[in-house]
Amino acid sequence: MIYGSLSVFEGLLLLSNILNAVKIEKLVVPELVQIGNVSEITLHCDFKTMNEGPYSVEWLFNERNVPIYRWNSYSPAKVNGILVDRLDLTFHVSSSVYDKGSILRLVRLDPQLSGDYTCSVTRNGTTVQQTKTMLVFSPERELDLEVRSRSQKSYDVMCTARGVFPQPDLILEYNNKLIPKQHQRIWRSGAELTLYDAESITQLEASCPGTVTCRLTLSEAGYMALKEKTIYTAQLV
Repeated sequence: MIYGSLSVFEGLLLLSNILNAVKIEKLVVPELVQIGNVSEITLHCDFKTMNEGPYSVEWLFNERNVPIYRWNSYSPAKVNGILVDRLDLTFHVSSSVYDKGSILRLVRLDPQLSGDYTCSVTRNGTTVQQTKTMLVFSPERELDLEVRSRSQKSYDVMCTARGVFPQPDLILEYNNKLIPKQHQRIWRSGAELTLYDAESITQLEASCPGTVTCRLTLSEAGYMALKEKTIYTAQLV
């Protein structure tokens, strides 16, 4: 017997594929998270199946083979790697079985959580995946600008930024123009060496009055901070 142009076997195979189909409708991963603005974030892998039945959900981090989270219908959830001690295991949106494993609430946010998150859903041998990238950035804990007079028109200028992520750019300007021949140094800091400290120093030859600006930029985060000091005479106010 033929259904249209399909044989019975092909028709049954097609029907089986449809019934076993799984589809990720939407993967919700915040693109940008500022430390200090929020205390928790939620990842949501919104997937659909044609009918109820056993399935498994895995979350992968930065294309590594070992899941950072795994849930299936037959065993308790397993948490590994970057999510250990950062996942709220008591959080559930509803009692629906399809919320299990698909919605994760992350706490204890820090820059180590920055990276690519992949949701992988498997049902009856069919696997679908989606990936999104998240940047958890840290604005400066400190931004200090020091200007010392060497002579009537000569100054030592130093700007220091501490506790930022990702890698910053620290630029010195005088009256909104880049100061030439400045030296920038950047190094890792923090307990896990995940943050950055930076400094820029230069010697400035300038006629008074004028404004010295230190411009801190985290280009990946679209973030900028300024520190300014005004020179009135050979002494700073």
